[in-house]
Amino acid sequence: MEAPPTPGVRHWFGVRYDGTLRGGFPVALSRSRTVPGSTLVRVEHLGGAALDALGECAAPALVALGTCTRFVLRVNVALYESRPEHRTALAQVLTAAGYAPVPPRMYVETIMVPIVPDDEQQMSACSSSTRRNIRESIRAGIVVRPLASLAYAPTLDRLSADAFLRHGGERPRPNGATLLANQGSHSVVLGAFHGSAATPENLVGFAVFTRTGHTALYDVAGTARRLELGRTPISHPLLWEGFRWARSQGCTSMDLGGVPPVDAVNDPRASIAAFKAGFGGHRLTVGGEWQCSPSRVLSVVEGTVKRVLRRR
Repeated sequence: MEAPPTPGVRHWFGVRYDGTLRGGFPVALSRSRTVPGSTLVRVEHLGGAALDALGECAAPALVALGTCTRFVLRVNVALYESRPEHRTALAQVLTAAGYAPVPPRMYVETIMVPIVPDDEQQMSACSSSTRRNIRESIRAGIVVRPLASLAYAPTLDRLSADAFLRHGGERPRPNGATLLANQGSHSVVLGAFHGSAATPENLVGFAVFTRTGHTALYDVAGTARRLELGRTPISHPLLWEGFRWARSQGCTSMDLGGVPPVDAVNDPRASIAAFKAGFGGHRLTVGGEWQCSPSRVLSVVEGTVKRVLRRR
C-alpha cells in the first residue's frame, strides 16, 4: 500500500495485492492541534466503483490507514455509497476493521443527475433559472477551458480558500499543484476565464471532475468575487462543461458531491444545494461517518490534554 505522508493536502491511497494495484481512494492528512506531532487521517467519498475494485482488500486497507504515516491519532472515513445493500456491507467491513459510527461532519445526501446523449436534452433537464444563468455567463464573456499548467496553481489555492471560507468548509483544502498534477484519464480540472486570454489573472473559477466507473463526481470547486464581475454566474458554466466532459468519458450519471438536508435552511451550504438542484436529478442518501483510533497511547494523551484545557 502507498500513501504520501505530506500533511495538509489530499493524496491518493493506492492498494496493492500480489503486486497488482487494485484501486484506492482520496485521503487527507492534517496535523492535530491537540497532540502536536500526531496526524489526523480522513477518507472522503469511500464507496462506489472505488470500493468495488478493492473487493476483499477493503478491510485490510482500512486497517492499514492507521499506519499510513507515523503517529496517526485518528482515522475518519466518510462513507459515500448510494446503493443501500452495499452501504450495509461497507458498514460491516468498517466494523470489522475497528471503526465505529460517529456524528457526520460531511454530507449524508447527494444529488444524482442522469447524463443524457446530447446537450439539448441535458439542458432541458435544468431549471429555467439555471438555463438562464448558463446563457448569461456566455454573454458576459466567461470561457471554460481545461487547465494543465502548474502556473495556475497559486490562483487555484486562492479560489479554493475563498470558497471554503464563504461556505463554512472544515475539511483540508486541496492543493492546486496536486490537483493539476494528478489529472489523467479519470479526472479533469476545468477553469473559467473572464475573457479570451487564458492567463492566471483572468482565471475566476475552477472545478474538478473525477470519473469512477459510469459516474462522474463534481469534486472540488472555487470561484472568485470581483467587482467587475458583479453577479455574473461562474459556477453554472463550469458544471455545465463538466457534464459535457463526463458524457465524453462514457459516464451515465453525475454525482453533484453532496448537499445538506432539505430542512437545514441555516446551513451556509444551503445555497450550494439550491445551485446543484437546478441541474435536475434526485436526492440520494449516501452514507455517514466512521472513526477509529489506532493508537491507544495517543488517544490517552489527547483525552488528558482536553481535560486539562477544559479546567483552565
